[in-house]
Amino acid sequence: MNILVTGATGFVGRHLIPELQKENNHLIFVVRNREKAIELFGHNNITYISTDNLDEIESYAPDCVIHLASYLSSKDDPETLKTLVDTNILFGTLLLNSLKKCTNLRLFINFGTCTEYRLGPMDVSSAYLYSATKTAFRQLLKYYSESSNYRYINIIPYTIYGEADSQKKVMDYIKESLDSQEPVKMSGGEQVLDFIHIDDVVSFINYVMNHMPLIMEQPFIDYHLGTGKGTSIRDLAKIVENKYKRKCNIAWGALPYRESDVMYAVAPIGRLIHIGWESTYRLEDKL
Repeated sequence: MNILVTGATGFVGRHLIPELQKENNHLIFVVRNREKAIELFGHNNITYISTDNLDEIESYAPDCVIHLASYLSSKDDPETLKTLVDTNILFGTLLLNSLKKCTNLRLFINFGTCTEYRLGPMDVSSAYLYSATKTAFRQLLKYYSESSNYRYINIIPYTIYGEADSQKKVMDYIKESLDSQEPVKMSGGEQVLDFIHIDDVVSFINYVMNHMPLIMEQPFIDYHLGTGKGTSIRDLAKIVENKYKRKCNIAWGALPYRESDVMYAVAPIGRLIHIGWESTYRLEDKL
């Protein structure tokens, strides 16, 4: 299968690509930094296309697209705004436009974010400008898929954790508090999140790829990707303490909640179970 991947050098991509390579797929990477991508993945059955040369995509006839490329930030200052729009909307639209002549394309796998659902999974309500750009891209994807006759799904990952993440997450701050002389300032810690390990994320993408006829029977829908189990940030700190047998040095409530904080983000996993997939790893085991 010819699989086009954007964002291959990101957190999810770095874990996903070695698994896709095992299946003897021909991978087509759209990359900004060719040297970085080659250093990570080499040349074995991989074609590299620059983000400035999207017109080359047609000649490689992708059967499937996995769109991981994204700029993530909770800020909305003018500089951040420009980067969010350029990466999450403009680049994505140029990509969709380049796929119009790809007659082999069957499925476009798009990655969204659970912060598009600040008030719950039944209603789109963006927590950040970042979330809003992801929602806006979905409308563009709908438009292009209808005019080009391919199908798509949206994967909505919840709180991903695991090895080799270049961006610090709440789990990292909690771990750092174990060795901190000064208390680490945090909010009240009442946010309830669904922590899903990166290996489970990769497992689900592989499941989609290996069950494409099943997935394409129910296209144009969201798969909320999580474990279905919520853990508060305070309880996460207790799990860390039990794991390392040391106390966290955290000043709970020293920081106020942000107005846009997502207080409850747990994946509704019924649709995952319906297609035959469930998460494997428990937070307590993979921390």
